Amino acid sequence: MANGDRGGRGIGRDPAPMRAYVLGTSAATTAPGRDNASLLLDAGGRYILIDCPGSVAHKMAKLSLNPLELWCIFITHAHPEHIYGLPALVHLLRRKGRREPLPIYLPIGEEWRAVRILDAFSLLNRPGQFRIELRGLPGDGEPFIREGGLRAYCLRVEHKVATNGIRVEAGRPRRVFAYTGDTRPCKNAVALGRGADIFFHDSTYPDDRAEEARSQGHSTAGEAGEDAERAGARRLALFHIGSACFGREAQIRRQAAARFGGEVVIPKDLSILEA
Repeated sequence: MANGDRGGRGIGRDPAPMRAYVLGTSAATTAPGRDNASLLLDAGGRYILIDCPGSVAHKMAKLSLNPLELWCIFITHAHPEHIYGLPALVHLLRRKGRREPLPIYLPIGEEWRAVRILDAFSLLNRPGQFRIELRGLPGDGEPFIREGGLRAYCLRVEHKVATNGIRVEAGRPRRVFAYTGDTRPCKNAVALGRGADIFFHDSTYPDDRAEEARSQGHSTAGEAGEDAERAGARRLALFHIGSACFGREAQIRRQAAARFGGEVVIPKDLSILEA
């Protein structure tokens, strides 16, 4: 992991196919069947949680996954719906007896927000608790995880607050997962998705709300398709679905497909995508 390898499962063996467990798919406004956006990436037996809204452990249980096996947490940015579940998750891991340190990555300069939300519940490195390692990432494209064949990178994207997207590469042959986080269309979003097997892209708005999307620091479905086409991604997953798209899923899929020649999917909560 950053600044040196950490011990972990699976070193020296060919990882299983990379899987993305979709814990939630919506933007800030949720709906029945769509909770706040969150992903759990299984990269060769290493579980990376991307964003932490509520009920992460409950959703993992529904997918027959053990929250004690979380390897690290990556927070794209500190808007409430991306981080508010952190105290509940840490509390559960403590009660279940986790002993291994838990790295939590945030955009550099935003670590204090995690400190405050955890400290409010006396969960920040309390006596007898596993160690929480808060690490700020500049989003400069340098690998922050290096272990065996696994590499993870992040790049700063264009949102209203400091936001990092993430790219993870693992396996032989190499498999690539990428997620923009909340962003307008931008060159770093394209760079994250370059050649990705699965490219999750902000798709908060339909194309007829493009001006609002830009003012709010988000992308439309068509813009997601355009970024995916420029990136040469294999499969595009429209993600962080906003309320303006609810009930219009077939339409926004067509909007993305009009600009992207690969497969376009709109994941459902608790679905699994495999590369």
